Amino acid sequence: MFIEYMNAGSLASFIKMNNKNIPEKIISYIIREILKGLACIHKLSQIHRDIKSDNILISKDGSIKIADFGYALQLTADKVSARGLAGTASWMAP
Repeated sequence: MFIEYMNAGSLASFIKMNNKNIPEKIISYIIREILKGLACIHKLSQIHRDIKSDNILISKDGSIKIADFGYALQLTADKVSARGLAGTASWMAP
């Protein structure tokens, strides 16, 4: 894991700046990049457990990164599933 400066801020601030009027092409690009990032960490048997717009970072060149792995879980041969709750309550599935 490393730290990288993402000079456009979070997805939450991007949405606020654009008054929620974001073209569908940009939304689909952002979602695709998030899913590619999740696929990458899932291949490493890691679970993020706190995906939300505040934890998606954007750079001015259009790079999208997933941040804040504070609730992340590493699955191993001994630990094959996530038990217990973790994440931001207002963003969790019911």
